[in-house]
Amino acid sequence: MKKIFFMVLAMCLLIGCHSDVSQHYQNYPQPVSGSFPSGLTIAQAESVITNACITRGWRITGKEKGQMEIALQKRKYNFYASIAYNEKNYTIHMNEANSPNGLEDFKRTSKLFNNYVLKLDQSIQKQAVKGYARSLEADAYR
Repeated sequence: MKKIFFMVLAMCLLIGCHSDVSQHYQNYPQPVSGSFPSGLTIAQAESVITNACITRGWRITGKEKGQMEIALQKRKYNFYASIAYNEKNYTIHMNEANSPNGLEDFKRTSKLFNNYVLKLDQSIQKQAVKGYARSLEADAYR
């Protein structure tokens, strides 16, 4: 009976600890995309993105019409991304993540980066809705 118990336990451990050696961890997934409510101008879209970046702690390192370079430093990690936008939608491209431990932190860094970008995307959506509501309110008083 003990033999069967230990065999089942060993099989459970082997199955639970199994890792696929060929598994590839993709550091930066597909770009995160979102859309703005209709009626926003390019200047309002830029303002929405800027406010969301500042709210989440991202620094704006470069800005052109329809393009923004941003950076975030959290603890020992540095994250870099770019945002392409127009009056209808935006796309966040995750460019690079640096950590002092290099590849040893590869998995952890990519998970953190993904979380920070998704939170930034949520903030952009919230700011866009607030901006749209303000513009509707201003139109109602005209």
